[in-house]
Amino acid sequence: MHNLFYKAIKCQHDALDKMFPERNWPAGTTITPATHIVESIRLYRRGLDFDEIAVKVGKPRRLVAGIVRRSGCR
Repeated sequence: MHNLFYKAIKCQHDALDKMFPERNWPAGTTITPATHIVESIRLYRRGLDFDEIAVKVGKPRRLVAGIVRRSGCR
């Protein structure tokens, strides 16, 4: 049962991002954050490490690590 539930959530992952775009925002944010912040959090939740995220977003690794640490998703 757990495996079936996990597969269903995995299939709907992109649909959840479209339905709830604020789910990848830092905790407590009330205004729309910059796109590199949202993208960094989204990629971290997908399982990429800080180095891979930094390359994809085009920002330094330390900045990406700080974004993820302060976002509340760690």
